[in-house]
Amino acid sequence: MSRATTAGTPYGYVAMDFFFVLSGFIMSYTYLADFRARGMRAYGPFLAKRAARIVQARPFYFLGVVSFSLYLLHSPFRDVELLAFQSLFPEKVGAATALAFAFIGACSTIPVAWLAYVTVERPGRKLLHLMLVSKQDRAPVTLAQV
Repeated sequence: MSRATTAGTPYGYVAMDFFFVLSGFIMSYTYLADFRARGMRAYGPFLAKRAARIVQARPFYFLGVVSFSLYLLHSPFRDVELLAFQSLFPEKVGAATALAFAFIGACSTIPVAWLAYVTVERPGRKLLHLMLVSKQDRAPVTLAQV
């Protein structure tokens, strides 16, 4: 969405900096007592807990399941979304409109990727598994058995 991204906010980096400073403050405030009490020994368990919370979150699990379908479908959808954006907004638009349309476009790919996963990828995996397992379980057939 080249037209949408060129209309970006001139000071968007300030918002990102503020977000990182705020999240760093909140995490420091939450875990500072543990770090003071245990020193650097608290750092490993802290990272392990954070990674476990992120990986176990259901939205991330869902995105991991449909990630291959998302990978295959995002490029064709991006072209369609760009054409739709250009037809809806032929003139230059503001950054908020461009970002909202980009967000809606990215989110619209997820249900289609899930549908592709359910109808193509998951049955294909099951079929492949059945083919491989059945080949391994079968004993070679001899002429005496026929």
